[in-house]
Amino acid sequence: MCRVPIKRLFFIIMITLTFSLLLQLLSYATSQKEQPYPEMLETTIEVGPSNKRALGSQVPAWVSAQSRLQIAPLPDDQLRTLSGLSDKEQFLRLLQPILIPRVSGTPGNTKVQKFLINTLRGFGYTVETDSFDDSPPAPHARRTFTNIIATLDPKAPRRLLLACHFDSKFDNRGLFIGATDSAVPCAMLLDLARVLRGRVDSRSTKQDITLQLIFFDGEEAFGDWSAVDSIYGSRHLASRLAQTRNSFAPGVSTMSQLNSMDVLVLLDLIGTIDTKFQSLFPATAPLYSRLTDNEDRLQSLGQIKQWGKDGVYFGRDAMPVGSFIDDDHKPFMERGVKILHLISVPFPSVWHQLSDNADNLHYQTIDDLNKILRVFVCEYLSCRF
Repeated sequence: MCRVPIKRLFFIIMITLTFSLLLQLLSYATSQKEQPYPEMLETTIEVGPSNKRALGSQVPAWVSAQSRLQIAPLPDDQLRTLSGLSDKEQFLRLLQPILIPRVSGTPGNTKVQKFLINTLRGFGYTVETDSFDDSPPAPHARRTFTNIIATLDPKAPRRLLLACHFDSKFDNRGLFIGATDSAVPCAMLLDLARVLRGRVDSRSTKQDITLQLIFFDGEEAFGDWSAVDSIYGSRHLASRLAQTRNSFAPGVSTMSQLNSMDVLVLLDLIGTIDTKFQSLFPATAPLYSRLTDNEDRLQSLGQIKQWGKDGVYFGRDAMPVGSFIDDDHKPFMERGVKILHLISVPFPSVWHQLSDNADNLHYQTIDDLNKILRVFVCEYLSCRF
């Protein structure tokens, strides 16, 4: 029998154990790289208009893909990257030109239109306008309303649609700016287009979907809110799109351009320190949960700066059944488009007050929400990093 000295045997055992431990650590690190956030699973949701089942079997593959959309969480390093894209000065440059009275049909409204169009084209978007005439109640004169539609890749058959209104309310008490209503949401969409350049348009997968931004005109009522005196722009655009054949499905006569919309994410009344949201529609609750999860993750990574002020931005409780907030989403919802309504609930204290101006905005809150929205869009579109 060959005898091994005890010291040498002990040394061999220690080397073996150390090597085994290193292999286990390497295996764990590799598994973490392959599964960036193991605590969370992919979110699966049906998107697109609710009439897909009535289209029959001869539908394009992109329509079928809407029936089982899978959204995978981004790894921590990508969340940090997206968070680091914030730039306060750049955001304020996008916001400042919108902080003027911009009642539909006025020179201020036209000025903001031109700013939005030129900025979006500068970010590489294809921009079209939807102009039409309508008559507000007396004594207001008939006027032209103009919606702005910006699409990153017009050749993609599906759209993740983010929207807000850019007009401001007529107020005979004085100059109404409407900073939260909805200058800040407009600037948030512009900032999203700015920071995601080179990421959304070079996404690694899901080449059948693109980002579309819509800025509605005429959301505000001129008198008391009613079915005919409110949401002028969204009513017109939803009707027009519903009557326009979908060019990406030439063989299906029942498909309109609305079928290209996965979901309409509508932003409104955002920018004060007390901005908070709730899930408003059961059909998009899984998408809303992506926002809540991403808020939690960004906070755990130290990227949410204002988070501890009063709970969370995205409340975990859904609105009571039967609750409804009338807004630009309504004409689309009535035609089957799924809605994710991001409107502050309760409304901010400055709502429809002359004090809804830049003095009452809270940039840190806005920046936190920009970060959460960035992550949501990049998850949805599988951005490239």
